[in-house]
Amino acid sequence: AIAERIRVRLNSKEILVRQNTTIRISASFGVSCAVQEGDYDFEHLQSIADRRLYQAKQAGRNRVSSSDG
Repeated sequence: AIAERIRVRLNSKEILVRQNTTIRISASFGVSCAVQEGDYDFEHLQSIADRRLYQAKQAGRNRVSSSDG
């Protein structure tokens, strides 16, 4: 839920890069949870989040992936 709120906020802003030129940025997130995984090993959780980040990007970017599949 937090990653989704961050993603939406980022995407809703326009950034002025020079006069009369703005850009909008997007973000993809891969999320893992120690309680959900039953594992508190940081490297393992980071590996899960990384895999999910690539899933989010492959699914079209600008999204949050918090589960495998």
